[in-house]
Amino acid sequence: MSEIREIVTKAIVAKGKKSILILHKIDTKIKPYSILGCWIINHKFEASKDDDVVNIAGSFDINIWYSTDNNTKTDVIRETVNYKKDIKTKQIVADYLEHSDDILIKILKQPTATNAKIYDGKIDIDVTFEILAEVLGETKMQVTVMKQATDLEDVDDLDIEINEDFLTDKK
Repeated sequence: MSEIREIVTKAIVAKGKKSILILHKIDTKIKPYSILGCWIINHKFEASKDDDVVNIAGSFDINIWYSTDNNTKTDVIRETVNYKKDIKTKQIVADYLEHSDDILIKILKQPTATNAKIYDGKIDIDVTFEILAEVLGETKMQVTVMKQATDLEDVDDLDIEINEDFLTDKK
């Protein structure tokens, strides 16, 4: 005979994904002649939840290596960019305890400079990245519990059948 029991567990109850494009301008002290390299590092973020939206607040550093004076000198500039983005989530579990929410954030694509160009003496940079937000909440699930097939008395008899000296026995 089987029984049905309810188990309270944490499960993913809502999900959302967003591709983000940030356009940023950097003003240099010396007029740039050409861009030699651009790196995005030190990506940090925090998340909070409001209804069906996950709010992301983060920052990253942009490092740009550029030439000046008709490609005769180089310089590196570093600037921190702060951003705030909202990720709309879709609820995938209808019945859960809403005040038990935890948020999991996964960076599917790290911030990357996809375009860097010089315009009016400034450097324009396009940065793209992708974030997945998952909301964890407490929910119930029903499981079927089957009756145990063996008696515990059979387990007590096991120690009688074991030969502890099997390695030293010579036949």
